[in-house]
Amino acid sequence: MSEPAAPEPTPDDDETVTVVRLGPIRHACHSCGSCCTGWSVPLPTLDERKRVIAQAEALAIPEPIVEGNIRREGGRCVFLREDLLCAIHARFGAAEKPSVCQHFPRRTRQAEDGLRIAADPGCSSTWRTFADGPELPSWTAGIARTHPLPPELLASEGALLTLSRQPDMTVPLLIAILTGDHAHLPAPPPAFVARLLERTRQANPYLVDQDNGPLICTTLEPIASFLARFDASAPPPWRPLPPSADAHALDVLQRHLFLRLGDDTVPPMAHTLIVLGGVIACAYVDPRPEVFGPALAAWSRLCRLDKFWVPILPSLSVAELVLNGTPSSPG
Repeated sequence: MSEPAAPEPTPDDDETVTVVRLGPIRHACHSCGSCCTGWSVPLPTLDERKRVIAQAEALAIPEPIVEGNIRREGGRCVFLREDLLCAIHARFGAAEKPSVCQHFPRRTRQAEDGLRIAADPGCSSTWRTFADGPELPSWTAGIARTHPLPPELLASEGALLTLSRQPDMTVPLLIAILTGDHAHLPAPPPAFVARLLERTRQANPYLVDQDNGPLICTTLEPIASFLARFDASAPPPWRPLPPSADAHALDVLQRHLFLRLGDDTVPPMAHTLIVLGGVIACAYVDPRPEVFGPALAAWSRLCRLDKFWVPILPSLSVAELVLNGTPSSPG
């Protein structure tokens, strides 16, 4: 049975570039400070580095730059104040912040259909505004990496995006369709959950890696604790996600696939499993949107790192094992 077609990405025709969106890009900053922890903020130009050095001197912040990036201390940007506001923004204004900081959470990715743009799902505010927040205008600024997908992976990416955007789609229904096991709806198949979380726990040490910064570690510590005691032979009963949290989870998955976030060597299906592992783990710990949303955003940031995803899915055959129960080839 064929699925109904999902809404097509919306192109914005420009004289020099075609900008492609999944739909309205909605976002508002809530000054949570999480974007100022864990990230390495590059300063790509000499003028920008000179400006940051002068700002740091005025703010009495020593050694603001390390190897071309803004220095972090305890996983935090040295310009992040205790009230979780940016010292540069507070003293000099938003337009004087580093260009990367000004652009975030706007993300760009050059793909076969044009310049794809979306709000980064790693922003902890996205759960509040992804559905009905203020709409951001289109943009073409920012780094746009080019990495064409082979035809078979491009088809897989398109199929996953189409499937995840169907009307009335839910996380358990998406998993049921991917696994071919609809018997447990409205919960996901327990065997799939057990296999996926058993693989997901392999990356547990990185959930509380202090280099991620205190805000990310605090958010993900309950997830790490849950995974550490998870028993694959007796998974706990499914904790249903509220509709808004379920919709947010699907939105995060869509943006990961659309922007091709993370390592370019990870196939779309394997990347889907990495994201779904976080969705399921975060749902088990606390499905309330105000807890689930920031936890999934933190997970979104980590699952782009090879030190995080390699222990979960070190090979495509392992991804197939998690999805289907039996690998198609040894590995």
